[in-house]
Amino acid sequence: MIRDQQQARAAAVTALLSARKAALMTHVNPDGDTLGSALALAVGLRQLGAQVKVCYVDDLPTNLAFLPGYGQLVRADEPPTDVDLIVYVDSSDATRFGDDHSNGGSLRPRKLNIDHHATNRYFGDVNLVDSTAAATGEQVYDLLLALGVQIDQSIATCLLTALVTDTRAFRTPSTTPRTLAIASELCGRGASLSGIVDAVYHNRSFSTLRLWGLALERMKCESGIAWTEITDEMQALAGATAGEGDGVIDLMSSLSQVEAVAVFKTTAGGVKVSLRSTNGLDVASVAALFGGGGHARAAGCLVSGRLAAVQREVVQCLIARAAER
Repeated sequence: MIRDQQQARAAAVTALLSARKAALMTHVNPDGDTLGSALALAVGLRQLGAQVKVCYVDDLPTNLAFLPGYGQLVRADEPPTDVDLIVYVDSSDATRFGDDHSNGGSLRPRKLNIDHHATNRYFGDVNLVDSTAAATGEQVYDLLLALGVQIDQSIATCLLTALVTDTRAFRTPSTTPRTLAIASELCGRGASLSGIVDAVYHNRSFSTLRLWGLALERMKCESGIAWTEITDEMQALAGATAGEGDGVIDLMSSLSQVEAVAVFKTTAGGVKVSLRSTNGLDVASVAALFGGGGHARAAGCLVSGRLAAVQREVVQCLIARAAER
């Protein structure tokens, strides 16, 4: 496995060094790992003389607007064709990068897939996938060192944000001594841990907390599974935007004596299901049954159907899995 990782990293380095024009793709419902990792890699590639654009396909979270390069993000609902390399950052499935990203378009640039999810489908021409990494930011850190890039304050801030957000401020079981060592190095390069934590976790709007309150009012619990929903009507009542309900699942994860929690959110493409394990239940295996993926303790999927029916099916599956333990 170590040899395979070394070979994959070498192939990724070669692909990045060969690219003169690159597009870095962040996934739908972008979080701190996909944005921080992509923005950090963009700074590094520009140091090496490449032309780089960082693309998004979904509304951007405003609490990450402090990230260096945030203002230069480019919307791209279709795969770019004016580049020689597309880098897919932090997702197990190419479809999570928007329309038609699974085939790369008619004029097909080379594809590099950088990810840390165990459910990754290896959809790239080059696949750098390491499920032992706490965040994709760890892999990008290694890549930048291998590329000979100088880790400046901008890169350090982006990468530390990736680590902080995907480990919930270093509280998840995926956090390793190496994760903390990298974080320490990034702080030494000018990133502010306290500033990032404050921006990400202590900067809630009134509408966000109001929406969370509405979601908590609807929370149910049965047989060790707790769940709630977020609808368009709830968002309108709270005066909230699409992404403001995302953090409520982390609050629900603090529930004692439950195996897992779930949040069901209505979207134009179907019902977005977010899952968290609180006691070791493998929620990635449940998400996979519905076409999704993720980590054993944090996963998700997008399911077609009516909200009530999707809730019932997913919750019953979670209850069944919990009963098997």
